[in-house]
Amino acid sequence: MRYDMEAIDNFNAEVLRNIEREAIYHPYGRHGVVDCRGISYDILNNEQDLRLVVQTSAETAGITIMSLMAHNFDQQGITICAVLAESHMSIHTYPEHGVAMLDVFTCGNVDPSHLLRLLIEALSPEEHSFRMIERGFRP
Repeated sequence: MRYDMEAIDNFNAEVLRNIEREAIYHPYGRHGVVDCRGISYDILNNEQDLRLVVQTSAETAGITIMSLMAHNFDQQGITICAVLAESHMSIHTYPEHGVAMLDVFTCGNVDPSHLLRLLIEALSPEEHSFRMIERGFRP
């Protein structure tokens, strides 16, 4: 029996590509949620400062922002949402209470906790609570 080694190599290469694709796009991720209290009103009600915090923290964490948008609410409060190459993140602020609520969801092997720690450090809350939720289906 004669084997076509080129066909076998091509088949093996395709199998490896499929395995890699499955590993990258497996429906599993981690969702980090942080509630912060005791943050300056001026920081929480300043869209430019918050955008800079998000962009700098994401860059430092090696997270890629695909798009970033913000909405300023009447009188006070801002929501910032970012679509990430790794999934998404948001910050919701309540300046009148000194509160910010953060969340970062990342797919696959990307750990959202590093980005969340950088955001916490940048916002300097007096206190915060941190929760991590596993979502989807583990490989």
